[in-house]
Amino acid sequence: MNRDLLFGERNVGAEDHSESRTRILGQLIPSVVLGIVMIFILVVAGTWPGITDTSATIPALVLLALLVVSWLLLRTKYKNQWYRTPLDLAVPLWLIAFAISTVANLPARQYVVVGLWFAGLYILLWYITYDVLGNKLLLANGLLDSLFVAGVVVVGTAVFQILTNQPDRVAGLLQNANILAAFLALMIPLTFSRILNTKGYMRVGYVIFMLLSIFVLLLTGGRGGVLGVCCSFGAMLFFRVGPSQRLAIILGILVLGFYLIAYRGGDGRYPIYRRAFALLPSKIMTGQGLFTFRTTRFPPRYKVYTPPDGQNLHAHDIVLQIAVELGIVGVLALGVTATQFIRYIPEKGPERWAMAAVFGLLVQQLADFTVMTPSIAICTILVLCVATVNIRPRASNVRWPMWLLTALAVILLVVGFAVRYVPRNLL
Repeated sequence: MNRDLLFGERNVGAEDHSESRTRILGQLIPSVVLGIVMIFILVVAGTWPGITDTSATIPALVLLALLVVSWLLLRTKYKNQWYRTPLDLAVPLWLIAFAISTVANLPARQYVVVGLWFAGLYILLWYITYDVLGNKLLLANGLLDSLFVAGVVVVGTAVFQILTNQPDRVAGLLQNANILAAFLALMIPLTFSRILNTKGYMRVGYVIFMLLSIFVLLLTGGRGGVLGVCCSFGAMLFFRVGPSQRLAIILGILVLGFYLIAYRGGDGRYPIYRRAFALLPSKIMTGQGLFTFRTTRFPPRYKVYTPPDGQNLHAHDIVLQIAVELGIVGVLALGVTATQFIRYIPEKGPERWAMAAVFGLLVQQLADFTVMTPSIAICTILVLCVATVNIRPRASNVRWPMWLLTALAVILLVVGFAVRYVPRNLL
């Protein structure tokens, strides 16, 4: 019997129809509730316009407070163990990079503080999610179900936008075509995994959802997202074939990447890359400060009156972005992070598909930096936790991480409620 304290008991033995319906209902209702929360994060609180609006930020902070309190109550009641995570080695390096970059760039502190707040939020969510899944307070499938609930709304509204407005690039409720492409780059491999592991009407439903997701992805015009999805499936094939076929997969991905990103043009990325490279020599050791990179020093006037979409905030390449903002220590931390997750690649099953989905999203970050968007960052954290939580589980009864995370949560909430929103002029 597997314990799932939020979704009820799951008995692998025989069940009568009444017990089966009760179990299904007991799993469905929390999934829908979590799905509604994910919809709020994806289309409201986790968007660039959302973080500038108190009608989104205050409810989001209340949700964060409820999450932390619920987590503390549950893990205290059930005397949960603490599980080591793949990021344990990398987090100290990230903290060192943040500290060096912040101290060296105090004049830019109003921007840096925004970046540090969100970095702290992501660290908090990573450890809480990993702890919840590791101690079976929530089953991984239940967490993924909430993403699918949100995905139905996101994809459905995008299809509606295509049928009614016929935009050049569909963005849907996520308000930016590349951000929508990033979300779909995560969801399409996860959907294919569900197709392989379900039957009957459920499989038909997932097939329809996947076909619609691919249709919407193509109409976003997000070439990085398309390349990412291809890399996700290529990665899955890579582990199933011989050496010669692996070489063919690598060559095929390289050719596709050259065609989609280089041959078809950079869509304005080349000047951004030149600007980023020009900034590197003077700040290679310390970076210029978290959340300080801008494609232009003074954004066009019309951007002051339109909702921010994040396009002005990043170098459209994850390595360049981190090198410019955090310097060489940040790049080292990124390398250690990637190495750690490579060591935690699942052997098979839905967990490997989850890791493949994140790999595809990472490929997109070489031509964009959509994971900088809070909603995409949070989705990535959830999927990474699902992919790695059962790999090499090592538990102990230490309690200091819980108190450290509680202190971090208190700091984030106090600062969040005091500031209330991110000023538009910082975006």
